[in-house]
Amino acid sequence: MFPSPLLRRFISCFLLLLLVVAFGCRPSTARSLVKSPSVNGTDSLESRITTTPHDESDDFFESAAIPRIVLKLSEDQARMLSENPRQYVRCTLTEEGGMRLEVGLKLKGAAGSFRQLDEKPAFTINANKYHKQQSFHQLQKFHLNNSVQDELYVNEWLCASICREAGVPAPRVTHARVWLNDRDLGLYVVKEGFDRQFLQRHFRDASGNLYDGGFCQDIDSELEKDLGHGPNDLSDLRALNAACAEEDSETRGQQMVQRLEIEAFQTFMAFEMMACHWDGYVANSNNYRIYFPPDSKRAWFLPHGMDQMFQDPGFPTFGQTPAIVSGTVRSSPEWNEQFRQRVAKLLPLFDGHQLVGRVQQLHHKLRPTLLELNPDGIAEIDEQIAQLQNRLHERFHCIAQQLTEPDPAVEHDAAVMEFGDGEPVPLDDWDPQQETQDSQLVRIDPSENSVDTSDDSVIYSIAVGESSDCVASWRKTVLLAQGHYRLQAQLRVDDVDPRKNDDRGVGAGLRISGVNRDNALVNSSDWREASYDFHVTEECQSVQFVVELRATKGSMAMKNARIHFSFP
Repeated sequence: MFPSPLLRRFISCFLLLLLVVAFGCRPSTARSLVKSPSVNGTDSLESRITTTPHDESDDFFESAAIPRIVLKLSEDQARMLSENPRQYVRCTLTEEGGMRLEVGLKLKGAAGSFRQLDEKPAFTINANKYHKQQSFHQLQKFHLNNSVQDELYVNEWLCASICREAGVPAPRVTHARVWLNDRDLGLYVVKEGFDRQFLQRHFRDASGNLYDGGFCQDIDSELEKDLGHGPNDLSDLRALNAACAEEDSETRGQQMVQRLEIEAFQTFMAFEMMACHWDGYVANSNNYRIYFPPDSKRAWFLPHGMDQMFQDPGFPTFGQTPAIVSGTVRSSPEWNEQFRQRVAKLLPLFDGHQLVGRVQQLHHKLRPTLLELNPDGIAEIDEQIAQLQNRLHERFHCIAQQLTEPDPAVEHDAAVMEFGDGEPVPLDDWDPQQETQDSQLVRIDPSENSVDTSDDSVIYSIAVGESSDCVASWRKTVLLAQGHYRLQAQLRVDDVDPRKNDDRGVGAGLRISGVNRDNALVNSSDWREASYDFHVTEECQSVQFVVELRATKGSMAMKNARIHFSFP
């Protein structure tokens, strides 16, 4: 007799507890996570970072109130900003019931978030641009993010709180309602800037070089230097890149220890992968800063652009790492094992109940403003919050499961997939991924089993378990060049009832990791061709294919998966 769903959940939680104990995990603060001896063999990480006394800026970020900020631009300043959005113009900032300042203002945002001045733009505010020593709640530089890629306004705030506990230096986050002249722009995410004040809060010496990773640029690019009295010739970045490129493994390890805070980077890498930061440095060479403290001259990576997090609970924590530094670190068996241990150590910070509690607390704070701004849409926002909470629970269980599985091969030198004569490339050797505990995933290979199939194809199947809730998939990661692609496979479904209100997709279908799908097979059908079109915008990008079942009943099977290259 199979155990009941309740007993299975108890057994699952008990095994998770054993996993935590086995890896020495327990709830930790930022300090407890950085006290361990440095892998560089000199001093602890804690001795190389610092914390500042509580001040007015902390009160601002920790306040339960949502400030109201009015930005006033003259016609001339608005015209100048429209013509050159990245150039500071004079602006009057007034906080309701508070201060009135003349500040520098410019527009910000990358390809997905940039909006023009007559839309809902994102802003960078420089409080001391025209009046030295002036500040806004003791902040000299901060951002008003439009959050167009996170309509719940949650991700930056939630991930900043996880970073603080993990010991990863990250900007503080809060919220505000913003007006531009007489136009109500709505709710914004307020984020601390990467400036000297930020560096002083986290490092003993804030005079080192700070680099902006730019848009999908790795350390071998001409990164922009934002701050610092260090060299202006990129020699610190080039030395780190040269260390990564060293062919001899022993020499490479020695040089990396001199150029990179290994332990801090392992923590940074663990956070990004655990929080599903598909558009971060580790997974996409994007959204990051690098700081070189003058005393150690060893690089610290800082997270940025955390507005699209926790989108895919099955995100591969130990998947391919195409970025130069993460690939180099994971190419060392010793450092790769330390990375796995760091993931296990950080696992309690991703406990679903803990993170859901934080999301509920923030939503309780933001909901009155959201209701005032869009009373007709509040029910949909409440539903999306509930879906996020489900994903947080699922993500915790997925990370724990991935920790129990063998470490997948780290293909640091994986070649970009090639397409000859317009022919599709078959996709074999898919990996199973469970997001719910009792989903049943089976690989059937006619060459290894006495199974009668019409075309001898390997079949990958997924079935709903006793809990009547299945989120499971078969996944494969490849490197693709820039261009348009079509993922195709033959799917068969048997008595599939889809999950309700699942924003990722329903029933059986195809997609790539990090995005939703609208293709779906439900009920029952024989083998049917399914496809998913997508575009790779970067010169080279790691893409994970997903064939999944999201259902409360039934099963699916997949065979003959392949990828077509359309055009660049």
